[in-house]
Amino acid sequence: MKFKNQRILNLTFLFLIVACAFVLRIYNIENAPSGIYPDEAVNGIDALDAITTGNYQWFYPANNGREGLMMNLIAFSFQLFGVTALGLKFPSIIFGTLTVLGTYLLTKELFRSQR
Repeated sequence: MKFKNQRILNLTFLFLIVACAFVLRIYNIENAPSGIYPDEAVNGIDALDAITTGNYQWFYPANNGREGLMMNLIAFSFQLFGVTALGLKFPSIIFGTLTVLGTYLLTKELFRSQR
């Protein structure tokens, strides 16, 4: 019975930490930080170009070349949320939040033998 309660407690804390990470990333996203960084802007321009032309690419040669996954995810986000700061930054918010979960799983695996 103790093991089951410990597992529920661990999952509850994990959920709270991941939820907190998501809220901290999305809170006031339209205003803070003020403005959009140049790299984000170039990614957004490529995403808008992909939407308007329908030409989703594996590799975008502009700005010294970049892989297309991020631009294509931003394009999808623009279609969901519109061309806003939230639409531009939402894929980064999701991946940043998932990184917290990944860090937990990695730490759990690394310290498994110390139990």
